[in-house]
Amino acid sequence: MRRRNWLFAGSDAGSERAAIILTVIETAERAGLEVQTYLRDLLVKLSSGWLQSRLDELLPENCTPGEAVTAANEPASHDAAPAAPVTPA
Repeated sequence: MRRRNWLFAGSDAGSERAAIILTVIETAERAGLEVQTYLRDLLVKLSSGWLQSRLDELLPENCTPGEAVTAANEPASHDAAPAAPVTPA
Protein backbone atom coordinates (compact mmCIF):
# COMPACT_ATOMS: atom_id res chain seq x y z
CA MET A 1 0.00 0.00 0.00
CA ARG A 2 1.14 3.48 -0.69
CA ARG A 3 0.67 6.68 1.24
CA ARG A 4 -2.46 7.74 -0.69
CA ASN A 5 -4.31 4.60 0.35
CA TRP A 6 -4.26 5.78 3.96
CA LEU A 7 -6.57 8.62 2.94
CA PHE A 8 -9.36 6.07 2.54
CA ALA A 9 -8.99 4.30 5.90
CA GLY A 10 -12.02 6.19 7.20
CA SER A 11 -10.48 7.43 10.45
CA ASP A 12 -7.27 7.61 12.41
CA ALA A 13 -8.21 4.42 14.25
CA GLY A 14 -8.95 2.69 10.94
CA SER A 15 -5.55 3.64 9.55
CA GLU A 16 -3.85 2.37 12.73
CA ARG A 17 -5.64 -0.99 12.39
CA ALA A 18 -4.68 -1.19 8.71
CA ALA A 19 -1.05 -0.48 9.60
CA ILE A 20 -1.08 -3.27 12.19
CA ILE A 21 -2.53 -5.90 9.84
CA LEU A 22 -0.22 -4.88 6.99
CA THR A 23 2.75 -5.17 9.34
CA VAL A 24 1.66 -8.69 10.36
CA ILE A 25 1.23 -9.68 6.69
CA GLU A 26 4.64 -8.31 5.69
CA THR A 27 6.31 -10.01 8.66
CA ALA A 28 4.67 -13.33 7.72
CA GLU A 29 5.90 -12.98 4.14
CA ARG A 30 9.44 -12.24 5.30
CA ALA A 31 9.32 -15.25 7.63
CA GLY A 32 8.51 -17.43 4.60
CA LEU A 33 5.00 -18.35 5.73
CA GLU A 34 2.03 -18.89 3.45
CA VAL A 35 0.21 -15.69 4.37
CA GLN A 36 -3.40 -16.82 3.78
CA THR A 37 -2.91 -19.99 5.83
CA TYR A 38 -1.13 -18.09 8.57
CA LEU A 39 -3.85 -15.41 8.79
CA ARG A 40 -6.63 -18.01 8.80
CA ASP A 41 -4.97 -19.95 11.62
CA LEU A 42 -4.25 -16.74 13.51
CA LEU A 43 -7.85 -15.51 13.31
CA VAL A 44 -9.27 -18.91 14.26
CA LYS A 45 -7.04 -19.10 17.33
CA LEU A 46 -7.72 -15.53 18.43
CA SER A 47 -11.50 -15.93 18.03
CA SER A 48 -11.49 -19.22 19.96
CA GLY A 49 -10.11 -17.57 23.08
CA TRP A 50 -6.34 -17.84 22.74
CA LEU A 51 -4.73 -16.89 26.04
CA GLN A 52 -3.37 -13.36 26.04
CA SER A 53 -0.30 -14.57 27.94
CA ARG A 54 0.58 -16.76 24.91
CA LEU A 55 0.15 -14.17 22.12
CA ASP A 56 3.86 -14.16 21.25
CA GLU A 57 3.53 -17.83 20.19
CA LEU A 58 1.34 -16.61 17.30
CA LEU A 59 3.84 -14.09 15.91
CA PRO A 60 5.13 -14.93 12.43
CA GLU A 61 8.75 -15.19 13.58
CA ASN A 62 7.76 -17.96 16.01
CA CYS A 63 6.19 -20.12 13.29
CA THR A 64 7.91 -22.56 10.97
CA PRO A 65 7.57 -21.88 7.21
CA GLY A 66 5.15 -24.28 5.54
CA GLU A 67 3.66 -25.27 8.87
CA ALA A 68 0.39 -24.06 10.36
CA VAL A 69 0.36 -22.39 13.76
CA THR A 70 -0.21 -25.11 16.36
CA ALA A 71 -2.39 -24.59 19.37
CA ALA A 72 -2.69 -26.56 22.57
CA ASN A 73 -5.85 -24.71 23.56
CA GLU A 74 -7.63 -24.79 20.18
CA PRO A 75 -11.03 -26.51 20.29
CA ALA A 76 -11.29 -29.76 18.35
CA SER A 77 -14.19 -28.37 16.29
CA HIS A 78 -11.68 -26.41 14.16
CA ASP A 79 -10.01 -29.66 13.09
CA ALA A 80 -13.06 -30.76 11.14
CA ALA A 81 -12.90 -30.75 7.34
CA PRO A 82 -14.62 -27.80 5.66
CA ALA A 83 -18.12 -28.37 4.35
CA ALA A 84 -18.52 -29.15 0.66
CA PRO A 85 -19.57 -26.18 -1.45
CA VAL A 86 -23.25 -25.95 -2.28
CA THR A 87 -23.98 -26.20 -5.98
CA PRO A 88 -27.13 -24.57 -7.37
CA ALA A 89 -29.80 -26.96 -8.64
